[in-house]
Amino acid sequence: MKKFDRRPLALVAATLLLGLAACGPGDGGQNGTGDDSAATAPTAAGTEGTTDAPAPGSESGSDADGADRRIDVEAIGDGPIGLTTAEAAQNGDDASGRLITGPGGCFAVVDNAEPQLLLFPEDAEFVLRDGQPSVTTSGLGTVEVGKQFDFSAEAVALEDTAGIPDRCTHGEATEVLLLAE
Repeated sequence: MKKFDRRPLALVAATLLLGLAACGPGDGGQNGTGDDSAATAPTAAGTEGTTDAPAPGSESGSDADGADRRIDVEAIGDGPIGLTTAEAAQNGDDASGRLITGPGGCFAVVDNAEPQLLLFPEDAEFVLRDGQPSVTTSGLGTVEVGKQFDFSAEAVALEDTAGIPDRCTHGEATEVLLLAE
């Protein structure tokens, strides 16, 4: 009977273990930025969100006049996910685009550029009408996914927000749009 050589099997096992270790949470962080300071926490709607803590000694959330500004976001639903906040746009610009369910199944807007996540006012209602997701706010009325709409919004750095689920931030955008009410 021929003796079985275990060396190739050991080499394959070691390679797999090294590969798995490279995929661990210390490599890219929970939020994919290399920063492990984000911790996952349930939101009021029962969906998974993130809570970001600034790194010690760092300053984030500063607006033009130097005041700290951190926008707390609540994720509503399991998919599509609506993002709401108590904050209102301070300097909204008029824009238009098409409502989509963008990165991670979160409501976003697209024009001729990359999709941008939308932060809706607290009164926003996210519903499925005839199989079509839609959002209703006092300022916008009802807008269905796939429809063009006009809005006023302020661009806010993604790093100045807390509570946006990781699955929503897999796109290229580094800003979100805070809708005016």
